[in-house]
Parts: sequence; C-alpha cells; structure tokens
Amino acid sequence: MNMKLIKIIWLLAILAVILNSVFAVGLGTTLSKISISAVTGDESLDKRLRLINPDGGSKSVSMLARNCAGEDFYMPFPKLEWIEFLPETISIPAKSKSEPIGIKIAFPDSSKYANRRFTFELSFRMSNAGFYSAGLAIPVFVDTNPLRKPHTGCPDCGLIAYPNKLELVSMLDSVMLVNWSADTIKLAIGWNRPTLEGWQDAIMLLERFMNTYIPVPDTILIKPGGKKKIFIKPLAFPGKGKLYFVDGNGYGDYIRIFWGEF
Repeated sequence: MNMKLIKIIWLLAILAVILNSVFAVGLGTTLSKISISAVTGDESLDKRLRLINPDGGSKSVSMLARNCAGEDFYMPFPKLEWIEFLPETISIPAKSKSEPIGIKIAFPDSSKYANRRFTFELSFRMSNAGFYSAGLAIPVFVDTNPLRKPHTGCPDCGLIAYPNKLELVSMLDSVMLVNWSADTIKLAIGWNRPTLEGWQDAIMLLERFMNTYIPVPDTILIKPGGKKKIFIKPLAFPGKGKLYFVDGNGYGDYIRIFWGEF
C-alpha cells in the first residue's frame, strides 16, 4: 500500500470521527444527536455517549436536560424530571474520552405518552468554569412504544399515525391516521422526507371500498376528529423507510416501516 493511499485512509477516518462528533470550547462529544426508544411504564437506559477532553488538564463536567422547541414532528419533552444522567457529573482526564454516560428515561405507566415523539436538549457545564460550555448542546429524540389503538383523547396533538412504528409481517397491514386538531387537514404523502416522492416503488397504499381495495389518492383529507384507515402492501423485498403524511399548515406525522421477505 503506497503512502498516498495510507494518507487518504487516515483522512477519511478522521473525517468520520468529526462528522459524528460535536466540539465547543474545551469540550467535545462522540455523538452529534441521540435517538432513544422508550416504553411507557418502564425505564430506558442509553449508554452510547462519551465526552471528549482535547486539553492538557482534567475536567469535571455536569449534564443537564433543557426544554427545546420540537422539530420533525417531535414535541417538547413533557417533564424533564423523568430524565436522569448516570452520573450527573463526570471527570475526564486530559486528552481522553470519558466513560459512557447513561441517559435514563422513565415514563409513567400511561398510554397517554405512548406512540409519541418527544425531544429535549442535553447541555454540559464544566464545573471548574462555572458556566455552560459555549455552543455545546446535543438534541435527544425519544420515540415511545407504538400503539395500534388510538388514544381516547390527545389535545394539541395535531395528526398522529397509529402505530408510529410498523414491522410488516404479512403482505397487507394497516395504519390509522387521526386528526386531533380543530382544522380539516389535507395530507400529502412523502417517502423518507416530507416532500420526497418514490414511495410507490417500495410500498402500495390502499383503502377499503365496499368489498375491495383501491389505491389511495395523492392527497388525503381528514376532518377535525376524523380517522382514516390505510392499508400498506410492500413491493420491494426487503425494505425500510419513513412514510410521511404532511399538511401544508404544519400538521403531520410519519411511520417508520420495516419489512423482510414473506
């Protein structure tokens, strides 16, 4: 292997680390964002995050959960006291990484919080400096366990797809779209991004009419409090993706779909 190729390999390796890390003044992290699956009535524990100390002296760093605006149909986390960091403060030797930091989330045993998406911001404070590390914060996205049966009530929820995660185990399965808003919504369908076409190459969407199934139109209209049942038939084997249902006024949700060979 020549020296030029070795240099290219090293540069690619360094770039991969940088793309998946976040750095601020005197502190870095091994992840730029965190996605967690949680179950209502149980505890979830994620231990993938490590902190990076690039400097010549040791550091003591504290973790804090903060409220933040939702994005990509994630809502602000309902109660920050349900979040715990293990440990809350960690010491990092000079020019090294910390031990894994545990993020523990405990939702109450209530279906109210199931089939939902929540987010919060993980911030860091260097104890010896007495301030939060400038510009260093990681978004944490939490998906709770899916539900087949819709909530009995969900004020301010907008649109919700039930279930929000679907593993197809047969050639035909169904989801339910519920409009919890006070507005009639007109939904467009997207694949992997809200406005990206191409789902027709992976799946077929159908609705039941009389005793047969017919293709779903390009847009779906749902009145306030209304429900829409949609049947999903996989075409590609195997496959996965996000199926978005999005209204021009900001209402929307998506379903993570996975399937194998039947």
